[in-house]
Amino acid sequence: MTASLLDPHALRRAAECLATGEPIAPDDVPAVAKALEGLLPTDNYARRDALLRQCRARFFEHHSNRHAATLLCEQLFSFRAGPWRRRRHEMSCPAEYLGSKYATFWEILRTVDAVPSVERVRKIFGSRDEVS
Repeated sequence: MTASLLDPHALRRAAECLATGEPIAPDDVPAVAKALEGLLPTDNYARRDALLRQCRARFFEHHSNRHAATLLCEQLFSFRAGPWRRRRHEMSCPAEYLGSKYATFWEILRTVDAVPSVERVRKIFGSRDEVS
């Protein structure tokens, strides 16, 4: 019988096998593979950068890259200091933010809990400093 993907018993058996140098039972391999996959780092910064570009395109489209980066960072910093501090423990974006730039801010901070510098955001937006 195949172990469920996150079966704690299968993981415990596999850990014991690894500790003693014994082979892992074939039925436990899927659970071990899934657990190890969860430990691999994801590219959170690439996801954050994509969210920043989406936010710029949707909410700051009439500004130059320089001005959009400045506005976005200022507003993201304020959001992080206030609403984010109170709601960051929630598993999904609060309903009252949905459809607003605050939903994107929430996702950005959920991905990487730090506000990037204005210069970094300008680089993410690209080298052109023209109005879209």
